[in-house]
Amino acid sequence: MAGVNFPFVIGNWKMNLTPYESETVAKKIVAGLPPEGLPIEIGICPSYPAMERVQRVIAKTSITLGSQNMFWKEDGSYTGEVSVRMLKDMGCHYVIIGHSERRIHLRETDYEVNKKIRLALQYGLVPILCVGEKFEERQDGKRDVVIMEEVANALKGVDKFSQLIIAYEPVWVIGRGEAIEPNEACSAIGLIRYTLKDIYPQKTIDDKIKLLYGGSIDDKNITDFVDNEEINGVLVGGSSLKPEVYIGMINNLAKHVS
Repeated sequence: MAGVNFPFVIGNWKMNLTPYESETVAKKIVAGLPPEGLPIEIGICPSYPAMERVQRVIAKTSITLGSQNMFWKEDGSYTGEVSVRMLKDMGCHYVIIGHSERRIHLRETDYEVNKKIRLALQYGLVPILCVGEKFEERQDGKRDVVIMEEVANALKGVDKFSQLIIAYEPVWVIGRGEAIEPNEACSAIGLIRYTLKDIYPQKTIDDKIKLLYGGSIDDKNITDFVDNEEINGVLVGGSSLKPEVYIGMINNLAKHVS
């Protein structure tokens, strides 16, 4: 369904599920969706060891494979890292870059995020750039500055691409089970759009960049967040690990946009 203006539902499975468990969850998701597809761009980002099994399950469906990360070099002596060429060979379409958990726990910098985005685009992958403020930054009134700087720094020198996704994920909400108000998400994503206007022509923003929200989304609140022109879809964590909830999210959104 690439190229059609459908909303996105992309699951980030993080460091959960063994390869066998991942395959089982993927099979349940596929079985719960209509074979003819839905007006939704669906993605799953499993762990590296589970990718091959998940890809086999979703290969003949409308679900697309993604990665949770990649290294910023094409090849070389970088023990434990995974290259963009490896992801491409495994059938990946999306790659999450700059997730707050990597920025916080693995000290990933804006410089590294920028290099990863540029390399991903060079190989034809669609980056999902994650941006968002920490709780203390929010309390100090720095939300806008943090978001604008993360977007601008990540996209330095990024001028040629067919598609780019940016996900706003307020760090203080992730994993808490309680989402922010939809109007607050719209405000942050509106700020991202405003920042992009200093970088790209309006036509590029409209045609090639999609903006998602992430943070405690489930089958009950998904339509509240995608029920506007600002938000083009969602990046989902814990809820995407539960097949019945993930299927419910997709089906509810499909009914909403039909």
